Amino acid sequence: MKKRIIAISLIAAASVFGVSLFAVNNRYSYNYTYTLSDAKDIVFGSLGIDEADAYKKQFKLDDGKYELEFVYNGVEYEYEVSAYTGEIVKVENDYDRVVYNHGQNGKTTMISLDTAKKTVFDSLGIAESDTVLTKCEFDDGKYEIEFYYNNTEYDYEVGAYSGSIVKSEKKQNNVATAITLDEAKQIVFDKIGVTESQVVLTKCELDDGKYEIEFYYNNTEYDYEVGAYTGSIVKSEKKQNNVATAITLDKAKRIVFDKIGVAESQVVLTKCELDDGKYDIEFTYNNTKYDYEVGAYSGQIVKAESKQLYTAPTTTTTTTTKPTTTTTTSFITLDEAKQIVFDSLGITESQTYDRDYEYDDGKYEISFKYNNFEYDYEVSVFGKIIDFDKEYDD
Repeated sequence: MKKRIIAISLIAAASVFGVSLFAVNNRYSYNYTYTLSDAKDIVFGSLGIDEADAYKKQFKLDDGKYELEFVYNGVEYEYEVSAYTGEIVKVENDYDRVVYNHGQNGKTTMISLDTAKKTVFDSLGIAESDTVLTKCEFDDGKYEIEFYYNNTEYDYEVGAYSGSIVKSEKKQNNVATAITLDEAKQIVFDKIGVTESQVVLTKCELDDGKYEIEFYYNNTEYDYEVGAYTGSIVKSEKKQNNVATAITLDKAKRIVFDKIGVAESQVVLTKCELDDGKYDIEFTYNNTKYDYEVGAYSGQIVKAESKQLYTAPTTTTTTTTKPTTTTTTSFITLDEAKQIVFDSLGITESQTYDRDYEYDDGKYEISFKYNNFEYDYEVSVFGKIIDFDKEYDD
């Protein structure tokens, strides 16, 4: 009788939470609102694929959630679906790629920071002059652009090679409109009685509601913080330097460009800043990425690195003497690799967009978007497709 009462109590409690119990081998099991079959339909339906096309599948029920793990087109997916509500509560996928965009002539083309900013501001229908820029820098193939506008904080990333917006976030601030960066600088320069033209700026950015303004003047390093909404100086530090006056950023750039024999108008600048007594100057020119450091006080180049962004493979010829034969190994070109990929899908390159191509370590990496999907291919220099990924572009 006692066991019967316990069982009835369990069934009553389960009905409150939208589950039922049934006996299996004299043990009570849960029968949730959504079955495993339902969960699979929800997940695969959200991706627009069939379960039969996935592999390395693992499904299990744990703590009221269905955990579904599988691989599809080379991408590992991990989902969790509530057994009570049918909602997808977790999504993860292992999809990591490095992409570069190549023009019709096969040369690497990279947009400038100004073009990236224009892309962002045009998407919002505003002008740069209406915003308060807090971050503009190139990092890992993307331009990171952060700013304030109309009491809202924006965070964007633009592909430096595709020119597409790859990230956009915004956060409302419940505070008054921030003062501009120019106003914050003027507050600082008025405080010490100098003009901006007399100093060497090393840092100007908005971080956590404060403008951080650092510069050199008269052999002294200054570090200020100004409240972005109060306009008050909240930090002021200075440090005497026993060195000569620093050269300007323009002077440092001229030193670098003169070194390699180019004009600034010929390059795409990705980074120009003073950090720890050195100017960091990074840019791309003629299919090559350059990374230089110039001593801010010595004017000497203290670091010089370059890396070719794209190198087409060449044809090799091997000759043997017994018997006398000549074997020629022909490598395909980028255009031929692209044709192989597009032919495999039955489409033309002109039907795709956001096209990104790169040659790396004996293979062509070909990425593009078509019909609401992102495609990633790897083609060997011998003309064989060796890897393929496809992901829904939401």
